[in-house]
Amino acid sequence: MNSVAPLALMGGTEVYRYFDSKLSAENEISVKTEAIRALGMVRELRARDRLLSELATTEPGDELNEALVGSLCENPVSSHSDIVVDLLRFDSNPTVRRDAAAVLEHSSEALVAEALACAAKDDEDPDVRFSAMASLRIHGRKSDVNWIEPLIGDGALEPGFRAVALDVLVRLAQLNPSLDSKAKEWIDLGLQDKDYDVRLTSVVGIGMLGLPYEQACKLIVSNPKEPSGLRAAACKSLAQLKDLGAVEMLLKVVNSNNSQEVAEAARS
Repeated sequence: MNSVAPLALMGGTEVYRYFDSKLSAENEISVKTEAIRALGMVRELRARDRLLSELATTEPGDELNEALVGSLCENPVSSHSDIVVDLLRFDSNPTVRRDAAAVLEHSSEALVAEALACAAKDDEDPDVRFSAMASLRIHGRKSDVNWIEPLIGDGALEPGFRAVALDVLVRLAQLNPSLDSKAKEWIDLGLQDKDYDVRLTSVVGIGMLGLPYEQACKLIVSNPKEPSGLRAAACKSLAQLKDLGAVEMLLKVVNSNNSQEVAEAARS
């Protein structure tokens, strides 16, 4: 924690005015950067709006952009998304683009979805693509299924990216019942994957979508060789599916020497 953090975290009018004046009056980049990061810690609407107004005066590639967008990650932005979208599209610094994608998750404006989709597909930096895909969990559109679907089975991609892509598809299926049959294909593919995160996303998706995969969940729960996190997720999905046939199994889990995580999930 830097030297200004305790003051910034206190918040209030006097603290806000102090850092606002530093940002407005100082020409030294290091001082302005410190003021920007402090305003991010204030976490008040006026601090967020001040950061946005400062961002509106910069150009893509400006050395203050990294601090500005990073600070906005701590302050959800629901409007003025065009400023952040321009950074996602045009800033040369991949850290700025990555954080811009994260900031846009909280936007309520329509222009965000297309910008995030383009970044998730085409940005040259894998961290930017991951951040944009993660934000599509909120902003994904049914039309995005066509290009996201092939990603979950592409072994050349990072497993974490494929897991997030699968999560986007699951959330789209929640909102679009017409995707039910496709959702089963995605879950099947994920369950067969060798990566833990992809499998975990599939197991969680079973409960989210209410798919009749009770047997698959039971097999995971009953296998002590499976990771505890995966078994815990399978317990929760069985509970969401209201599978009365799993009650005896879950009671055994609760009363056995399973990990605390699995036992607690079975109790729920």
